Amino acid sequence: MALSNPVQLALCWLFENPLNIRGVCGIIRDYASWFQGAYNKTIYTNALANTTFIALPNGRLATGARDGAVRIWDVSSGGCLLTLAGHTGGVWVLAALSDGTLASGSWDKTVRVWDTNTGACLTLVGHASTVSALAVLSDSKLASGSYDSTVRVWNTNTRACLTLVGHASTVSALAVLRDGKLASGSYDSTVRVWDTNTGACLLILTGHTGMVTTLAALMDGKMASGSYDRTVRVWDTDTGACLILTGHTSTVCTLAVLMDGRLASGSVDNMVRVWDSSNTGACLTLAGHTSSVCTLAVLSDGNLASGSYDMTVRVWDTNTGACLLTLEGHTSVVWTLALTSDSKLASGSSNRFIFIWH
Repeated sequence: MALSNPVQLALCWLFENPLNIRGVCGIIRDYASWFQGAYNKTIYTNALANTTFIALPNGRLATGARDGAVRIWDVSSGGCLLTLAGHTGGVWVLAALSDGTLASGSWDKTVRVWDTNTGACLTLVGHASTVSALAVLSDSKLASGSYDSTVRVWNTNTRACLTLVGHASTVSALAVLRDGKLASGSYDSTVRVWDTNTGACLLILTGHTGMVTTLAALMDGKMASGSYDRTVRVWDTDTGACLILTGHTSTVCTLAVLMDGRLASGSVDNMVRVWDSSNTGACLTLAGHTSSVCTLAVLSDGNLASGSYDMTVRVWDTNTGACLLTLEGHTSVVWTLALTSDSKLASGSSNRFIFIWH
């Protein structure tokens, strides 16, 4: 994709690290003119490899990486505003709290809650293994899931912790439901629904025959789960009733809820599917990627973006199934998508670059 009038700043250095990476070049590009389908900002994060990022208010992004640091970036300039150091293992998950703080979960078994202006940190200790999932319940209430098979509900004011025990394997995903309930998906192939005030397990949702990889809370109060068993299941979290959505031919990796309430799923079979999650289960198949679909994001105009192992981002019309744009430029797997505070699409790849698309 040709871009006109680039003003380019290149920063190159030589270093060694445990991954034996040498001769890395970090580039931040500003384009004097740009157009739809071009990236007008490239952020090079210089952090071994990014594991996740999320959008923050006021034109900022937060990244977590294998070097254990959380970094806050300015989307407009591409500059790093703040490096939050403290984790002693890679940062696996991030979550933005409504009070402006940021939570991070790490391979070091801890959850940290950061003030993204000052860098002040609250450390929450209790998990016995990697923190694999986070969910924000309220201003001062945060849930974390772990490889240790537990879910913990934290009060970020007092550090008090409620431990939810029941899963027999890694907790892979969390979703906040109505009435203060929390859903957790696990590699034990079950989904559990919890009362986060008492710690009671209200429902054990069984039926998946493979590990649960992803969860999504739906607009009608139901909840969806995706699994290694190639299915999406839509659950009534009061009764446990289940609608099984079949069509994918490999692991379901990611879910997203569209503005009209429909459900999108991305899979290792290279496909994105859009489902009517009511009783019909009608499906629209979005074909075009040439490798696994890792991540989905709903855009401000109601269209859907997907990121893939094929190193591209695609933008889809979810009514017709047409691919509106194929966004190229990444040279590695596109792991994460997010919308910035001004509704631009950000895509992150495993080679440490984040692109901001117009």
